[in-house]
Amino acid sequence: MAFLFGVLAALAACTSDSATFGQYFQGRTLHVSVVSLEQVPELRYSTIDPNQVVRQWSLSPSTPGNELVLARLKVENHTAVSAIINIDRSAAELRDFSNSSYRPLTVSQTVWQDFRGESEALVRMDLGQCFDGTRALIDPGTTVRWQSEAEMDQYVAFGDAAVGVGPGGRAELAPGTSLSHTFSQPGNYSYVCGGGTPPEFPAEVRVAPGEEPDDAAVRSVQFLEGSFE
Repeated sequence: MAFLFGVLAALAACTSDSATFGQYFQGRTLHVSVVSLEQVPELRYSTIDPNQVVRQWSLSPSTPGNELVLARLKVENHTAVSAIINIDRSAAELRDFSNSSYRPLTVSQTVWQDFRGESEALVRMDLGQCFDGTRALIDPGTTVRWQSEAEMDQYVAFGDAAVGVGPGGRAELAPGTSLSHTFSQPGNYSYVCGGGTPPEFPAEVRVAPGEEPDDAAVRSVQFLEGSFE
């Protein structure tokens, strides 16, 4: 089980080796052990879905000067017949030397689908919702293509009217059609996807600075959110 924290760089003095690692802390039902703590400036990982489609993902601190801490925990149940564990922002707390506390990130709300190094980023749409590529991380000069998979009219509308997808930053997509736009300037571009009736669904494109990505390894990580038994 892995928890991911957004933590100030002041934690850089901590160590990944500790005499308490591997020791169990016993509650009424569960035994919990901290296996490791690892500090990373960016976490990159990949997933593969049942259709064998591989997607790349990236997690970065929300503000400069922060870093990520990956805490790996081992949880065992030696008492109850079964136990329900809820994984959310209240599931754990990490404290630094200045007594500030940091809680786990909600991965689904902070992760970016990583299209860096690709010439095109695909965003799929159906029933007025962008459901694949919703938070796209791209390089300058990358083309984003919105593909309609619905049997209805849909649209994308940017908050910044200067994004030239259509009049006022809005473009309509007929059933089965696509729309493409090339982003050249670094920055965050928020927009909504919609259909004939409310609600609208938020999405975002982040254009990373035009610098070569480092050689950070792509890991195989499984994040658990919500309740599981």
